[in-house]
Amino acid sequence: MRKNRADMVHIMHSCSAFSENGVKVVLLTPKVLRKSYIIKKNKIFSLYGLKENFKINELNTNLRESAITNNTNVFITVIKKFIYHLQYGIKNRITFKKSENLIYGKCWISTLPYILLKKIKLIRSYIVFETEYVKNDYFHKFILKNSTLVASGMKETHNFLLNDIRMNEKKLIQIPNRFVIDLDIKIETNKMKIRNKLKYNNDKTYITYGGKTGVNLKNIDDFIEIAKRIPSYNFVIIGLNEDALKYYSKLLINNLSLVPFQNYKNYCEYLRASDILIANYSDTLFNRYYLGPQKAGPYLLSGNPVIFSDLPSLRDRFSDEIAYFVEPENIDEWVKKIKSVSKNKVSSRLKAKNAQEYVSIKNYPSSAKVILSRINKSLNVSKE
Repeated sequence: MRKNRADMVHIMHSCSAFSENGVKVVLLTPKVLRKSYIIKKNKIFSLYGLKENFKINELNTNLRESAITNNTNVFITVIKKFIYHLQYGIKNRITFKKSENLIYGKCWISTLPYILLKKIKLIRSYIVFETEYVKNDYFHKFILKNSTLVASGMKETHNFLLNDIRMNEKKLIQIPNRFVIDLDIKIETNKMKIRNKLKYNNDKTYITYGGKTGVNLKNIDDFIEIAKRIPSYNFVIIGLNEDALKYYSKLLINNLSLVPFQNYKNYCEYLRASDILIANYSDTLFNRYYLGPQKAGPYLLSGNPVIFSDLPSLRDRFSDEIAYFVEPENIDEWVKKIKSVSKNKVSSRLKAKNAQEYVSIKNYPSSAKVILSRINKSLNVSKE
């Protein structure tokens, strides 16, 4: 949770949203030792722009970040996560014998110990598992079949669970679209004030990418290539770690600004100071059908036009009324679209306004209310 990548953003906002709806939430998460993104535990909530309305319990896994990102050490990571969750489940088995104490899982490995403990009747808690990506293999099916309910927000995943995994529709929760928006912190909305604060040139057009970054990432390389093709515009990448900053700084591209990792409030200010926001993704199988970018909320709430890669997963979430779409990895088309959006101010402002209205009502607390209603309905039926 100390590194706000997309999954962590989703988990933190989900926990906060359940708490907002009157649920007492304890988030169990592995402790990870990092060389970068070193955030103190008492700063985690401010990192995400959230008030502290739930408890975070870091299990003493002491995983090294290199072990998580290096495939040769994945086995160690898996074993540690499994063991520490198993120990936690056994230690707190009295708590988990109460049916009102529900386990809501997002990690396959971390959920497995609780399912095994339930199968041997050491705990009784209902288990809800949320996922957007499923494989039709024994392990995934074991988790899904032994969960009380399974939740998903992607249409492709929901259909896969029904048709390929052969799950009973009564066990499925269809999660409404939900977006990260500014509920708990005040962020400046005056673009000129922010631009002056960031020392932006008010006569220049700023094109911004803010999200997953790193060395040799295809979408970052594509963004930089686009910047080279439009030297009259200024391009900004937000969220670079030390290694990426050193690497890309050597390119010496005059119209490219590199911004290090930011907390949520500062991140949003960079987005709002921009003129066009870019969310470009490679056309992979995962991106095509299961992508749900957490940056979509602050992007669409920024008041600026947003251009997405034209992928089925993104078309499923966003319409032409609130965003633009461009063929993935087609640099020429991206250059044309950016110039077109910049030129057609009336159209781009209308889309940006529609986007703000759309995401403002589709937030995490409203989505959590739907999930909890479905859970309570299912649990009441089970008790009968």
